[in-house]
Amino acid sequence: MMPKHSWRQLKDLENAIGMNTLKGFYQSLNSILTDEYQPSCLAWSPVNRIASVAIDNPFAGLAFSRWTRGISDQQPPVSVMLTSGTLGISTQQGIARFAPLRSALGIREVDISSYGRYAPSHYGDIRFVLAGDVPNPFMDNRENDNEQADYNQQWLAFTANMLEACLKEGATLCLCPSFAEVAELQTLVNLPEIGYHLRGSRLDELIEQLQAGQITAIVTPSAWEGVGIRSKDGSQLLKNIMVTRLPVQPPSRVMENAFAARYISNGRSRDEANKVLFARVRDRGLRKLRQGLIGRGIRASQDSVTGWIADPRIGPDRRYRLAGVIPERFFSNYEQAEYFQSDGHRIPPKPKTGKPEVLVWL
Repeated sequence: MMPKHSWRQLKDLENAIGMNTLKGFYQSLNSILTDEYQPSCLAWSPVNRIASVAIDNPFAGLAFSRWTRGISDQQPPVSVMLTSGTLGISTQQGIARFAPLRSALGIREVDISSYGRYAPSHYGDIRFVLAGDVPNPFMDNRENDNEQADYNQQWLAFTANMLEACLKEGATLCLCPSFAEVAELQTLVNLPEIGYHLRGSRLDELIEQLQAGQITAIVTPSAWEGVGIRSKDGSQLLKNIMVTRLPVQPPSRVMENAFAARYISNGRSRDEANKVLFARVRDRGLRKLRQGLIGRGIRASQDSVTGWIADPRIGPDRRYRLAGVIPERFFSNYEQAEYFQSDGHRIPPKPKTGKPEVLVWL
């Protein structure tokens, strides 16, 4: 039985675009990317609760590969060009860097006919400020959360202090994984110069206020990707990009069951399905972090920003080292990051220990 609020959301969707339109779109997409055993469902985005068709095929690369090579005379082979400055997460160099993405899409290495890499010697600059000695964001030390998570109040206070420190250095975009976290921060730092993007409010209005100098910071869960915040004349506006924590959110129970069913139908176990699914969830979180921290801050070759991270699990010597997330040209800056303390002070990175250099005179 579907809950009443879900029926209401489904009815809103039907009124907005028409169920026949939705059904036709789904059947068209399903005929290309899936087979008759594909589980599917209606889903709602975790931020704006916008209804959509949900398809999470564990073997989507096989379908995509079949599509690019040509399914029939009506759908001949196609050429694909992939381009992004922030989607890849890998420690490899050159074309090997895209191996995980190529594998996920089912594109063989021999199918790549040409390769060119265009990277300027200098494109933006970013320095990093990481979390010092502070507890885990959640009371039960979980890796990710939902809207009912119990936040660690010490971590919230620490994050509020970091946000206030950002304000002193100029225009700030603070990225949170959820509206619940935005509301928590507002209760701690309720200043007129901060625009809080709460559920039901509009991000574009806050951006206009930031451009006009009416506020100094925006705290939002909706600007991790696809948003370029600049001055009215196109020049750099943001001086700080702050990330409260790693934006990893568990899949819905519906998506988890659909994913597992597909695995089981191919002779795999549910444990195998869960391992793959949660690895994807983790990678999506890391990719989103890269898009938010780097992609929102560096928008032009001369941009210079400070990236602040309040999550104590992130750092060169911590659980999430970000070796494949921070671009190569910024990684030395990341390794030399300062550490923000609960009292507001910043301390330099600990010197690396290694074998002493031995000079031998002959």
